[in-house]
Amino acid sequence: MPRRPLCSFTNPDFLSTRGSTGWHDSGDRVHQVKIPRTGRPFSFEQPKKRILLAKKGGIAHPAKQTIAELFLYDSDMDRRVQLKIAKGKYNISNPKSVVPINSWKALAKKMLSFSRIDHLVLSFHAYSGGMLIGIEAKDLDAKSVKKLFTNKKGIVTTKIEKIDIDGCNVAENPTRMARFAKWFAARQISAYTWSLVFQRIKIKFSKGNDEGEIKKILAPYRKFIISNLPKAATLAHRCKSGSLRIAFVIAYGSEDGTHATFPIPSRQEKYIKPLSSARERSINLPDVTSLQKEYDDSVIQSFEHVTIKLKGNASR
Repeated sequence: MPRRPLCSFTNPDFLSTRGSTGWHDSGDRVHQVKIPRTGRPFSFEQPKKRILLAKKGGIAHPAKQTIAELFLYDSDMDRRVQLKIAKGKYNISNPKSVVPINSWKALAKKMLSFSRIDHLVLSFHAYSGGMLIGIEAKDLDAKSVKKLFTNKKGIVTTKIEKIDIDGCNVAENPTRMARFAKWFAARQISAYTWSLVFQRIKIKFSKGNDEGEIKKILAPYRKFIISNLPKAATLAHRCKSGSLRIAFVIAYGSEDGTHATFPIPSRQEKYIKPLSSARERSINLPDVTSLQKEYDDSVIQSFEHVTIKLKGNASR
């Protein structure tokens, strides 16, 4: 008499043998079931919507998942600042989506763990058309970079809808940006032409500071703040019982990479600008060559936020 199976599977293609792992679909959930060589089977559950079944070598394996938002940043950067940037600038509030990266290899491994990324943010030290991760500076379109993202057949399997790069001067080379985005079949890629500076600011309010005084103290930072702050009236109410300390993150473009002191001296206002003052430059893929020539011929680079539309039409 044949031995009865230790467990049943909805799909007969996923029948498991003793000592292997299979998947059982019970309707609203998917169970991964371990069939031990001896003893009874055990299982653990995961939400069905997060498990895609893929068949490989006659055994069922979970397929790569998709993710709506992924924020990757240099592991040497202050995580508190990066979390504020992710939430304040990109509305990415899940801390698990904000991931430190210490090498190009680690970057590729994380990105390739997903079949699709709706919105990818890369926050790294950078230069014109390239990034510095760990101790390696690489152009975005370098062959060594593409090799990290391709399989043995030379295919990039991860697709990305939208890419934002928060790194100094990246958009000065839109050609490299466009090539990088094309590997992932991206709809668009964006970056800035100037250096970007993100600073964590600490402020101490004294006991009894009223709403007007608090607004005056915060006034020099207002145009640069990217993290959410309580209203001045709320802060004033909290100051009634004692002194109060707060911390927030500011961001600005710097023509030469200089860090500003606040309030910003009038002589520096030309070279230190809030991100909102960057000229929005949206172009289609065929226009990249002409924009590259424009930038190469420019003696002084203006502060611009460049978006390259690889699919659809850019709004000029």
